[in-house]
Amino acid sequence: MRMCVEAEDVRKGLESIDKEIQRLREGRRLIERAWGHFKMMGKEDIADAVSSVARMVEKEMEKLERSRRVFEEELERKGR
Repeated sequence: MRMCVEAEDVRKGLESIDKEIQRLREGRRLIERAWGHFKMMGKEDIADAVSSVARMVEKEMEKLERSRRVFEEELERKGR
């Protein structure tokens, strides 16, 4: 029974990570649109700031992707 509960916890954790990754992807698309807007308007300082935020989002997505792999490996180990 404990193995089943743990597998379900891992599955829920994986779902949570997937949702967060999806939200970050959507945020990244919005950031890219904002960057393009400010770049076209010649607001280089704002575009640079937006670009910095985009890099932060990318780093967070990389962390979540690594976490996802760990959760998937754990789920495989528990036999899904």
